[in-house]
Amino acid sequence: MTDIRDVLQHRNANLAHSLRNSDEFDAPAARSAVRRKRATRTALTSCAAVVAVAAIGTGAWAGYGALQPTPAGSPTATPSPSVTPSPSVTPSPSVTPSPEHQIVTGADVGILERLENPTTGETWHEPVKIENLGLLSIPGSIDDTNKYYEVGNRGDTRIVVAFASEDVWWSAGRPIEAMFELDAAGARLIYCPTTRMPADCTDRGDDFSNYEFTVDTETHYDSLTYPVNTSPMDGWVLNTAPATQYRSIADFVGEASEFPGINTTPEDATQLGRDQRFQLAALGDSWLMEYRANGTVSGTLFSRYGIQTPYGAVVQSDRRFMAPWYGSVVTWDDGTPPSSDKNPYGESGAMPVAEACTSPDETLIADFDQKEWRPAGTHAMGGVVYIPVAGGNDIAKRTWTWMHDNSWADQVDPDLKYPYDTYAKFLGARSVFAWQRPDGEWVLAMDGNAAQRVYECA
Repeated sequence: MTDIRDVLQHRNANLAHSLRNSDEFDAPAARSAVRRKRATRTALTSCAAVVAVAAIGTGAWAGYGALQPTPAGSPTATPSPSVTPSPSVTPSPSVTPSPEHQIVTGADVGILERLENPTTGETWHEPVKIENLGLLSIPGSIDDTNKYYEVGNRGDTRIVVAFASEDVWWSAGRPIEAMFELDAAGARLIYCPTTRMPADCTDRGDDFSNYEFTVDTETHYDSLTYPVNTSPMDGWVLNTAPATQYRSIADFVGEASEFPGINTTPEDATQLGRDQRFQLAALGDSWLMEYRANGTVSGTLFSRYGIQTPYGAVVQSDRRFMAPWYGSVVTWDDGTPPSSDKNPYGESGAMPVAEACTSPDETLIADFDQKEWRPAGTHAMGGVVYIPVAGGNDIAKRTWTWMHDNSWADQVDPDLKYPYDTYAKFLGARSVFAWQRPDGEWVLAMDGNAAQRVYECA
């Protein structure tokens, strides 16, 4: 499946780097543009449903008791990182695996054993900000200064991570750009910190000849090597190590927006989709997490997955953990082909109901009423898919209204006009549908052809 969000939002970091290094690049203007874009996007998103969002923030959340987490202690077995802000964390209210349930099987059993009892000698602690070591000029740091934090040790060696001092414009949060080990002999760049790195990790074509550190491609950490598949409960399997091609080291060691001193605001937490957080499964001293926030369409919740590392960074799913559930078209019982076959973006199959370019892993229905839905097919993992009853329902109508009213690509290219100018056509194409997750939550998805039409995500 071609994922438009990957194409448009996850633009190649190397392109961003090259733009920054061009003679025409204006750093202050870039900083202003990034902030202005965020503010504008927030305003456009909020204005369409400001009343509904307020309702979710009060009535809907209060009525959806299963989502109300109770204050809990640290999710890790080691001293936990200080998080700013610090939303309450609780085990997921609906994930209750049977006593005999195994969260991993096959070769992943050995991976989990080493996560719980690392053989590679590392220990982790709360991130501690240290001086700017000047080891690496990180592309994306607008003012050419970087933040360094000590996050662990291996014997007498300090383990340090580095990331840009300002938000980068191609990724959410503060993606970690490098991990080092420091000892009396100097600094070593830990090039492939987990044994789960893809084959191209050691051959990425980077030139470090002008830097005062050595490149270490042999050191790996058992405690950062996660299972390929993790099952929080029977029938629910997430791809917790799905990367097969190297994109960024942050895919393996996380992003640091919740490190002490970063001053992540509640608004930032919302933008990252982390208003509420739930523990799904322990992975050694790490946790498989689910994060939730209000969705684009009123009455929905965004769900994002991630792995919280022992030092407080978060390895973000970016829709990869759930990929198998969305990896093919819905099979309709009557043989009707999916309308996404005609999608100009090439987006086939199911996708979360969300604004283009900011898609969560999943969209959940806050208050599902099964009387308003009828079974009509199966999704990629074989579960029953439901579509609105004849005439539709409120959540389907709100979905069409938002996607239709907020599509604007045709202002640039008339061929990209939103395909459903009436709600009846939207329903007739089976554009929106639902299925029940193994933990009992209801997922709201849509056909790729029904997605918001935008020309670009910049």
